[in-house]
Amino acid sequence: MSKNEQDKNGFITEHIKPKPLDKKDLFTRMGLAVLLGVLFGLVAALAYTAGVYHLENTYFQPKPEQVVISNSESDVSQTDIESGEGVEIKIDQSELGKESIVSDVTDTFPSDEESEKLEQLYGGAYRMAQSVARSLLPVSAISSDADWFTEEYESSKQGSGLVIADNRRELLILIEKSIIENADEIRVTLPDDTRVKAVEKKYDPNIGFSIIGVELSDIKAETRKKIVPATMGVSTGSRLTGKPVVAVGSPLGEFDSFSYGIITSSTRSIQMRDKSVHVLTTNIYGSKNGSGILVDLKGETVGLITQDASESGAENLITAYGISDIKNSIERMSNGQDRAYLGIYGVDVTPEVNESLSIPLGVYVTKVEVGSPAMDVGIQTGDVITMVGTSEVESFTDYENVMNKSQPGDDAVVTILRASRGGYVEMTFDVKLATLK
Repeated sequence: MSKNEQDKNGFITEHIKPKPLDKKDLFTRMGLAVLLGVLFGLVAALAYTAGVYHLENTYFQPKPEQVVISNSESDVSQTDIESGEGVEIKIDQSELGKESIVSDVTDTFPSDEESEKLEQLYGGAYRMAQSVARSLLPVSAISSDADWFTEEYESSKQGSGLVIADNRRELLILIEKSIIENADEIRVTLPDDTRVKAVEKKYDPNIGFSIIGVELSDIKAETRKKIVPATMGVSTGSRLTGKPVVAVGSPLGEFDSFSYGIITSSTRSIQMRDKSVHVLTTNIYGSKNGSGILVDLKGETVGLITQDASESGAENLITAYGISDIKNSIERMSNGQDRAYLGIYGVDVTPEVNESLSIPLGVYVTKVEVGSPAMDVGIQTGDVITMVGTSEVESFTDYENVMNKSQPGDDAVVTILRASRGGYVEMTFDVKLATLK
């Protein structure tokens, strides 16, 4: 159709031309596509690697080789090493010096001969402990009481009693007062397993022990032969620390138990009324309620176990009163005698203290008990006792020896030195000794 014909019909004809190609836009689109492809590839590779690592470590772990550390070259053969059944660890001796670490370690173990001697030592100590046990008897304190429903029941405490002597009428046994205190009945178990009644004879409130007696008529003749009074040893001397001892009786809280150890200290002392007692501490672990004795390797009693003497924080380490310091008390109780009582606590004035502080030699009074004969006559803390009667007192041991020989009711003249301006003044006091209660 011609233009004239189009005009006649009233139509307008348009021609659409294609947009010219933009080269810059084309290259941008192509670069973005390539970059996205590279990123996708990296992500896919990382995901594949992580997946393979997870599968290998989770499901396909290799079986670990067994590590064998041998004490000698013959324990692992070369064939085992090559087959992978064992891995030998070798130490290059040239890098460690002339001596092997392995040799150093094995040399510290006892030889067969030394082990045998050690077994003989412990075996001998065990046999000795069994022999000493003949001097110890189980003591039970029976108490009766009633519960909320007024039904009566019995309770008991038990400890180890030390056989002191046979006075031809009674068997005398030493036991801690805390075990039998307030008991309605005291019973002693004999070697033939019979139980017999005992009666408290005497009590020393200083050391906290009592003597109980069993009538010999209650003990069969053959049973008496199995009971042996204890052999007392010596608990003084500078060589006591480090000495091997055996705790026998009830050191672990149960009768017929024992344990070995050494004395770790013997210098600490406890001040009592008119008395001082050395405490033997050990490295033996025991019960807070332990009782019995410490014996040396000769089977002699060197200490009387009492956990009341334990220091704070060491309540489970066995402690004992040195036997040398309480022999006189045991003897007095066994003979039914009371102790004379003045009522002072004191310590030695040593030559070093005398020289440095100019305090006279004697017994320095650290405390005077309220209501005691000493307080009644005017003796004071800080006084230095130099004489009791006609006996000179240069140490607390001297003072104890005088008191051990004295009897309740005795009259004594106590000479003291009291600090005053410019020095010390001598004073004397007439005292009537009382009974220790």
